Amino acid sequence: MKKKILSFLVGLVIVVLLVPVACAAPAPAPAPAPAPAPAQPPEVIEWKYFTNEIPGTRHYELLVEYGDKISRATDRQVEVTSYAMGELPYKGAEVARALTDGYIEMGHVNPSYIAGDLPITLLVDYPFIAHTAEQQEIYSKAALPFVTAEFKKWNLIPNAITYYGRRQIITTDPASSLADLKGRKLRVSGGVEPLWVEELGAVPILVAWGETYSALSTGIVEGVVTSNLGFERINLHEPGNYIIEVNANMTTGFQVIRQEALEALPKDLQDAIQKAGEEFTARWYQVINVELEEGVVARMMEAEGGVEGVTTISDEEWSALQQRVLPKLAEHISETVGPDGSAALEEVLKALGLSY
Repeated sequence: MKKKILSFLVGLVIVVLLVPVACAAPAPAPAPAPAPAPAQPPEVIEWKYFTNEIPGTRHYELLVEYGDKISRATDRQVEVTSYAMGELPYKGAEVARALTDGYIEMGHVNPSYIAGDLPITLLVDYPFIAHTAEQQEIYSKAALPFVTAEFKKWNLIPNAITYYGRRQIITTDPASSLADLKGRKLRVSGGVEPLWVEELGAVPILVAWGETYSALSTGIVEGVVTSNLGFERINLHEPGNYIIEVNANMTTGFQVIRQEALEALPKDLQDAIQKAGEEFTARWYQVINVELEEGVVARMMEAEGGVEGVTTISDEEWSALQQRVLPKLAEHISETVGPDGSAALEEVLKALGLSY
C-alpha cells in the first residue's frame, strides 16, 4: 500500500513539473506581413493646345515641339495635344475666350487678332517704334508688363513669346518707292496695320491669312503686308513680284496657359513649365528670326517666277514715317484703352527716348 501511494505521489510530482514546461513552450511564429501594394502612377492630366498655325510649316512644327516640350518637362504628368488651325472650332480672335471659358488649356494668341477683347496687347506690336535690335529689346521690356497684366485679367498666363519678322510689303505690280503704293489695295491682318498703311496712301483690306494667296493671285488685293518669311512660307513670291522693305515692326505671338489649369499643378511642375517656356522662346527666335530669315529674299528671287525687285526704304524715310505714325498710335490707344493705355504708351516712348 505504501508503495502504491509513493508511486502516485511521484507521478503527481512529474505531472506538476511538466505542466509549466508545456506552458512555456514557444508559440508558433507569426505569419509574415503582406507586401505593400505597388505605388500608383500619378494621374495624367490632359491639356488641349490650339496652335493657330497651318500644318506643313516650320512654324507649326515648332509649336507642336513646344507642346511636347511641356509634356516632357512634367514627365508626362501633363500630356499636351496640339491642334492646328481648323482642327478646333475657334478662329484666332476667339482663342482668348476659349481659354478663359475652359475649352482649352493652352493657346497661341496674336494681339492683332484679340485686340477686340484685350486691346492693350497691341502695345507690343506698334509699328515704327523700334528700328534696331537694341531698340526692339528696350521696347519689348517696357511694353510686356502692361500686356501681361491684361492677360491676367482674363486669367491667362503667358508662358512663351513667339516673335515674327518685321512687316514688309510684296506687290504684284512694279513698286520701287513708297510713293508707288499710293491707291493700292494692301492686305493687312488687322490691329494697327491699317493706320500706317493709310499713311502711305494705300487702301488696307482685311483678309484672313489662309485666303491671302488667293486674294493676291486674283487681284482682290494688289499687295500684302507681312514678313519676308511670311511671303515665302505661303509662296506669295509666285503672284507677287516686287518687295518694299519698310521694316515696320516685329509682331508678337504669345503662348498662354489658362491660370486655373496651371495653378492646379504642384509647384515643381509649374516651375518646369515656366522653364520650358523660356527655353522655347529662345529657340523660336533663333530658328524663325535668324536661321530661316537669313537668305529668304535671295531664295524668293532665285525661285522660278519669283521676285523681280527689292527696295529697302532709307533710315531717313523710316524716321519720317515714325513721326507721322506716332500721333496716330497715341490716338488709337487713347480711344481703345483709355488713360491707362495712354500712360502705358508714354512709358514705352520714354524708355526709348522718343517724342512726337
